[in-house]
Amino acid sequence: MRILKVCFCFGLCVFWFVSGLEARSSAVDKLDCRLKFLVGQTDSTLVKSLKSMKKAISKDNRFVHIQLRLHTTDPAEIKKLERLGLRVTGHYGGLVSGVISPSKLLDIAALKSVSTVYPVFPPNLRSVVGEGVALLRADVVQNGFPAFDGSGIKVGILSDSFGLVSEATPVVDDFDEDGILEIVGTDSQLAGEVPKLVELLQEGKEIIEDGEVVIKLSDYTDEGRGMAELVHEMAPGSEIAFHSAFESLAFFAQGIIALATAGCQVIVDDVGYTNEPFFQDSEVSQAIERVVKEYDVVYLSAAGNDGMYAIEGSYHDINPNKDDGPSPKLPHGNDLHQWNTVGSVPDAFLDLTLYPGASVKIAINWENPFSGTLGPGASTDYDLYLLRVAEFKPEHIIEVSDNYQGTVEFPQGDPYEYISYKNEGDDIEIVYLALNKHHGPAVHFKILFPFSHDFRIQGNIRRADGATIFGHPAASGCLAVAAVNYVELETNGNAQSNPRQIDPAYYTSQGGDIPFFFSPTGEKQETVELRYKPDIASVDGTNTSFFNVDDKTVDKDEHPNFYGTSAAAPHAAAIVALMRQANPSLTAREILDLVRDSATDIFEKGIDRFTGWGLLYADDAVAAALALHPIATPTPLQTEIAAPTPTATPTPIAITTPTPVSMTFNTVIVTDDLSSYTDVSNGQDFDHETDRSLVIRWNFDATNVSDYHVYVKVDDGQFQFLGRPGNAEANDYEWKAGQRFLNAPFGNGPEFGHRYAFSVYVITASGTPRFYGPFLTAGNVEFLGIE
Repeated sequence: MRILKVCFCFGLCVFWFVSGLEARSSAVDKLDCRLKFLVGQTDSTLVKSLKSMKKAISKDNRFVHIQLRLHTTDPAEIKKLERLGLRVTGHYGGLVSGVISPSKLLDIAALKSVSTVYPVFPPNLRSVVGEGVALLRADVVQNGFPAFDGSGIKVGILSDSFGLVSEATPVVDDFDEDGILEIVGTDSQLAGEVPKLVELLQEGKEIIEDGEVVIKLSDYTDEGRGMAELVHEMAPGSEIAFHSAFESLAFFAQGIIALATAGCQVIVDDVGYTNEPFFQDSEVSQAIERVVKEYDVVYLSAAGNDGMYAIEGSYHDINPNKDDGPSPKLPHGNDLHQWNTVGSVPDAFLDLTLYPGASVKIAINWENPFSGTLGPGASTDYDLYLLRVAEFKPEHIIEVSDNYQGTVEFPQGDPYEYISYKNEGDDIEIVYLALNKHHGPAVHFKILFPFSHDFRIQGNIRRADGATIFGHPAASGCLAVAAVNYVELETNGNAQSNPRQIDPAYYTSQGGDIPFFFSPTGEKQETVELRYKPDIASVDGTNTSFFNVDDKTVDKDEHPNFYGTSAAAPHAAAIVALMRQANPSLTAREILDLVRDSATDIFEKGIDRFTGWGLLYADDAVAAALALHPIATPTPLQTEIAAPTPTATPTPIAITTPTPVSMTFNTVIVTDDLSSYTDVSNGQDFDHETDRSLVIRWNFDATNVSDYHVYVKVDDGQFQFLGRPGNAEANDYEWKAGQRFLNAPFGNGPEFGHRYAFSVYVITASGTPRFYGPFLTAGNVEFLGIE
């Protein structure tokens, strides 16, 4: 029976009493230990005794940004959360993020549909601290015959922000009247480093609730614009769209769907969250799989900059002959994990050496499924402690994460704990990590140190070099991209430790066979699925016009150098855009295989843990794309690209109608379903709740068409993008729940009690702009329900 559990989080000490594992205060148990402090589940004397308590979440905060998992995807549960005061900032599947008053946390947690409630942990970018074109041989592709520059391909970017730190003031408007906002006039656009028009689906934004800043503008760096510069350099004909992924995991997943719905054929991100599962697919991973399958998107992600620091294995009791037992005291340390190899002197404290200014983040997952729509939850309870002295006493504890997990009979919570710590002194500091098993089977675990820097692990540790790639870069439909420093290519492999061998960047995350024990919904796999990551490597450290700092140790010019897998991933994404232009018949799955097969083996012979299948060169990748399902006569592109003229003040771009499309308008109508051709415009349509749908039909005489975009106006609102059929031969689009290529805000289908009007645009296969129309508005249709 569990009598007492102690929680020190961000330097605070929390005691809470329970009557046993089977009879706990369920609402409190769903809260992360950092949130328990906000609802008064503390011993105030002990809290005040810790100097670092001021760094914890303040009780004076009127609002907190939270992430919660639900057991269901029922939209009615979102309404319940909103009625309790949650302002939703992100929602995907059973994952929800939002801003709430701390006084409402227990009310939120008390809902039966709620599984766990955490604070939103800050996202992390995978960067560290124009040579890419030649180094990756993109110039060969751009100037060859046929030539390819990415024209007709839209690349979507997910990062922190795009135009928030530009010195020039950008303008945001729907310049080409396609229903999607564009941004013009950032420094990069005025200098011709990115297209003059960039679609801005969602900029990074400050979150303010009742006058209180929850997410600050100073947290943003415009790393997304830096990525866009690298894409534009390699594939200057490609369109670019941007969506921030910087608010929460749910917001990130939403952005993936939004970019795919907006027509992006290639999507790349450089964002990571420490609370993504290690051993099963997260909601973000599931969104990736969805856009690959349903939207035929090629998805790439930065593999990470976490090097080799990972600890993986099974729990070994430091004192197997003695347990702490059900004592109402701080655990005595009898159930701590033995870090070093069995047979040596037992060591329960892992030495971490932190240099001045070093920041360390520590996350653990273990072999249990997550909760909510991801599974039943955890049945083993591991906890993390960070101490100043290698002795398990309360006064030595700096940080603790000890969230509640359930039992084998009653699983609950997520198999996840997380702590962070920074050495704010001027001297080297040594701290000690302890892992405690509170209850449950001794299952397999992995500890990572994601997004940490300037620290070292000391001592004889069992399996300290496991895979550090985790989360969505390990999704089966994602190309995880490792980094190779550009100087390695310039010197033919002589810049780093192995002469005449191209080595990966020292910080690029280690991969290998990454185990997935559970399905996306938490079922234990009969056979463990192993995914080998990373997939490929690309170059980093190349120039941008503004992002990061100039590396004067190796770089001879004055331009800033963009390091990290955050820079490698957009280089690879641009090459994929060239492949998609060269052979539009290729599916996303075919391109995934071609990318791996056409990569050049580097570093260790064969597929290796740091560079995967090898370094991706543009000319080899495009040649492989042309060889599969060869096109009879590729049309050469105009190879001379006029340099844009920088201007001091951004002005809206005038959109003129060119003539690559010959189009005669016939008609657009709205019908009840696919079997009907009766126009219900300016009338009413009646459906059953279980069969809600409307069909938009058109009849155009058009050439050079790649797709159609359908827009909807709800009641007296503005026209918004609804969806697309996904091919040039279509002449109708059925709006219903779950339809392919349907914009997420309309994913539940038409709702009773509203009036709907529709318009249709033609999307051309080439030319600028690519949107023509609208040619007629169909509707208004009053949509009503019948019993």
